[in-house]
Amino acid sequence: MSFTLADGITLKNKFGAETHDALEASEHPVIAIRLIELRDGIGPEPTFDAAYLQALHKHLFQDVFEWAGHLRHETFTFEDGTQASMPAMHKVDGKDFAIGNAIDRGLQSVMSDLESRDFLRGLDRDTFANQAAESFAQLNSIHPFREGNGRTQREFFAALADRAGHPLEFGVISDERMTFVSVAAHERGDLAPMRRMFAEITDPERVNALGVAQDFLERNLPKQASHVTAWDGIYMATTEPGQDYSGRFVGAAGPNFMMRTDSDAIIIGNTVDLPTPRPETSAQFAFTASDPRAPELAQDQSRAPLIAAVTEWPRSVEATVAARIEVRPSMKVATGRLEAAVAAVWQQPQAVLAPLARVPALAWRKEKGESSRALVAALHIRQAPL
Repeated sequence: MSFTLADGITLKNKFGAETHDALEASEHPVIAIRLIELRDGIGPEPTFDAAYLQALHKHLFQDVFEWAGHLRHETFTFEDGTQASMPAMHKVDGKDFAIGNAIDRGLQSVMSDLESRDFLRGLDRDTFANQAAESFAQLNSIHPFREGNGRTQREFFAALADRAGHPLEFGVISDERMTFVSVAAHERGDLAPMRRMFAEITDPERVNALGVAQDFLERNLPKQASHVTAWDGIYMATTEPGQDYSGRFVGAAGPNFMMRTDSDAIIIGNTVDLPTPRPETSAQFAFTASDPRAPELAQDQSRAPLIAAVTEWPRSVEATVAARIEVRPSMKVATGRLEAAVAAVWQQPQAVLAPLARVPALAWRKEKGESSRALVAALHIRQAPL
């Protein structure tokens, strides 16, 4: 009941490859073609359910595995009559992925959740990135296929993102970083690295910054194999606003610079954050990342039009004030108390209260024959917002 050859490592495959390395070298060019087909709209129609996920896997790996498109806990029969299934997928010194029927339940849960949120459509970019990262991590923890989970789920979410209006560019994420964020989410329940990654690959400027740096590395670092990029084994990321960094200066190009940290990660920062004078190549330095969008946001805000002045009201200010007075019992009580106090202290209390009629709002009510009690109450209008 095994998917592998006698060595216990190399998966049974259509190429006849007998080693893991030979299989990887053989599958890379054909899967690249299938990926291009998907980008050109040649492939399964996106329905964003478990069936669509399986159809994507089948399309990608149809030239590689007989069992392409089948879930790992299902018993599969090869052409030679042998069978295989893998209900449990164990990780050395790690947390297991979904086991047996939990795979079906997990897929149903993820897909139902996406459907209940209209497949993440109608969201702003930041909200989309956060929610997509969470769903991506949930799907990764299921790991429904014997092999090819990462590539399949990336295509699933790339299609989902296109429909939601927030394209994802997984192409700038190295294998090292993808492994790091996946392990953090699955093993420790830490979604922060995954959310940060999705925030970057939905931001065209950060995607471009990573792409420029990777082109440089591709030209200047030796390749390990024809199907592996020179930077796949390096953790690469753009800076996060407010975070402190330290390392060695590599170089700068346009608005960005490259740093190599003490842990050998490559960080792409914004040149505005470089100290003056600019560090020499390989020089050690430290900085705090700023938000490159902050000046733009401030400029956009300064250009925002002021609220249009209201010049025509449905009724006069005086009428509005008077209407408010009429419906406030507390004002009537206060007016009665003031009128009683005036009468107790002053002779001819009406003469004392008469000047109040000169207040515009009060004059309006006087013309309507309102009592002096209501006029006195209007004195409190400044403390009683309309």
